[in-house]
Formats: sequence, C-alpha cells, structure tokens
Amino acid sequence: MAFTGEFSRDWAWLPEGLLHSILEKLVALPDYVRFSVVCKSWLSVAVLRRRLNTTIHNQIPLLILPPRNTGSSDQRNSLYSVTDKREYNFKIAISDKKRIAGSSHGWLFAVEEHKDLVLINPFTRGTIRLPPIVPLPKIGFEKVDFRTLVEYKVVKASLTADPILFPNDYAVVAIYGSSRKLAYIKSGDKSWRFLNIRHQFFYDFLSYRGLIYVVDRSSMVVSIDISDSNLSSSSSVVKVVVPRKSDRPKATYIVESSAGDLMLIHRYIVRSGYGEKRTSTFRIFKLQFSSSGEAERVELESLGGDTLFLSDNHSMAVFASNFPGCRPNSIYFLDPSFMIGQYAAFMSNDLWIFSFDDYSLKRL
Repeated sequence: MAFTGEFSRDWAWLPEGLLHSILEKLVALPDYVRFSVVCKSWLSVAVLRRRLNTTIHNQIPLLILPPRNTGSSDQRNSLYSVTDKREYNFKIAISDKKRIAGSSHGWLFAVEEHKDLVLINPFTRGTIRLPPIVPLPKIGFEKVDFRTLVEYKVVKASLTADPILFPNDYAVVAIYGSSRKLAYIKSGDKSWRFLNIRHQFFYDFLSYRGLIYVVDRSSMVVSIDISDSNLSSSSSVVKVVVPRKSDRPKATYIVESSAGDLMLIHRYIVRSGYGEKRTSTFRIFKLQFSSSGEAERVELESLGGDTLFLSDNHSMAVFASNFPGCRPNSIYFLDPSFMIGQYAAFMSNDLWIFSFDDYSLKRL
C-alpha cells in the first residue's frame, strides 16, 4: 500500500498533555516564546502553565547598562548578558530622575525623586503606580529635610506574583528607610501596611511557598504570612524561623536554590591598604526545616550545579547546565564597594565571580 499525496500534520491539535510535556523540557525563555507563537492552542497551554507557576524556570538575569553616549539624544539603557557576553539590541527608557530599587517577575521598581514607587515592565511598556511608603510634606521637595528623605527611601522592592498573570492577587513587599523596615501593599490597596517587628534592619527577603522570608543583619530569619491583615498583633503570623547569630557578615542574602531549598548567603569584606573595602569571600547555609516550621542553618561547602546571581536589588539561583556559558558552583555579583552613588546597582561595570571550587575571586 502506498501513499499518493503529501502526509500533512495538524500541529495545532496535538494532545494537551504532550504540549505540557514539551513545555516542561523548555528552559531558555526564547524557546518558550517561540513555542507560544506557533498557534492559539499552543499559546493557551503556555499561558495556563505560567499561571500554574510550573513553566518558566529561573532565567539568567540581564544587566541594565547606562546609555553609551551621554551627550546624544538617545538616553536609553540597554541590556547585557553576562554569560553570552553580548549586548542585546533592546532599549529601556528610564529617566535619570528615577532610581531602580529592584526587579521581579520581569518588572522594574523605579523610585521617583520625591514621588511614588512605579513598577515598569520594559517589555510590555506597562506601568503600575504605587503610593509613597512615607508621604512627604507638601512644601516642595527642596524644603524637605534630609532625615525625612532618608526615611522615605525605598531600599529594595519585590513582587510576590506577576501582576499580568494575577492582577487581583499579588503584593509588593519593600524594605525602606534608614532602619530598613518592612512594608507591603496588596493589589487594590490604597496605602501600605507596616510590620511591627521589634528587631528590624532587614537586609533581604524572598517570597517562598506562600510566605515572606526576611533576613536581618544578624542573620535572623523571620517568616511572615501577609494573607492575614492583623499582622501587628497576631503572633502566629510573624514567626522567628532562625534565631540571631553572633557572626555578622557585611551582607546576607536569602535565595531559593534550583532544587527549591532556601539558602542564606553571607558576604564578607576586607579593607585594602588604600582604605578601600571589597568582598573577600562567601559562605553558604541551607535552611533545614523541622515540622514546627523552624529551621537550622547547615553550612554547605559547595553550590553543586547551581550558580548564584547576587545584588542588593535582586538575587536568584539557576541550574548552570541549563545555560551554556554559566559557571556552576559560582557566584556572579556586583560588589557594592565598586558601585557609584544611588544608581549603584546599574551604573557599575565591575562584575565579579566567586568560585567555590578554589575560593577564588575574578573581576569580569
């Protein structure tokens, strides 16, 4: 028996289960996008998996570079890949009157000089404007004293979910002020909610399995359930997960590994002969949780196949073998001692890599 005509395949009607299996194998975001534009049925499956948070694996973060020619009319920032070592032909318009205070789920957090916190999606051009955490007196920015401005400053901000996928079910969490306090605002709220926690000066936080995990400068970890609105008086909502430690590193980051474990990353500094401070080494701790929800710090000698990307505005882990050019068992980081001014996280070109293979530091 022979076929006389061309055998045609209707790719649009592949079984949904097979499409989900294909998506699960796709790691790089460009491949995921190509899958989504094949046809409407493939797009609907891709959107569904994104809503279920089972699709997009952690991607290699991109650096935002300042404009090349400060004297030209084109004052847009560009994106740079540290693993591909190439600049993408994609421009982001960020006013010099805005300071970036974080990035999350593809959104940037821009803090205006004396106004609101603005979420900017550089790909969709969408914006979400939030009220200031600490309202300033209406007497003109130039007349507000320095202490008020410091208390207003948003140090770090992050999203619990993507507002595009979950427009009615997301929250913005922020560390703000000279005491590095914590506040959050839910979608639809008109004002921020503040957390009355005795021990403050928080350094980093992470949304993890429905809770917010926050670490302070003494490496104490606190879990917060923001689904409960009575945060100031309910002892069951704010819980100490890891008690204080006597060892105080220069900075502590909290990151979720590619395997889903919570890790604390300690960064230590050393002072050079010229009085300059720079990063000297890192230590990693895995949080080993008990049935009560408390955790013990277990020091690790290696990141295994993971690679970490650390900065004051956003930190994350990826499984290195999924991304060619990414060095496993290493930390890519921007050293704050080499950053300049309030735009430090994005204005410095000094990127470093720390390897746990030989505890070496290399300037990229």
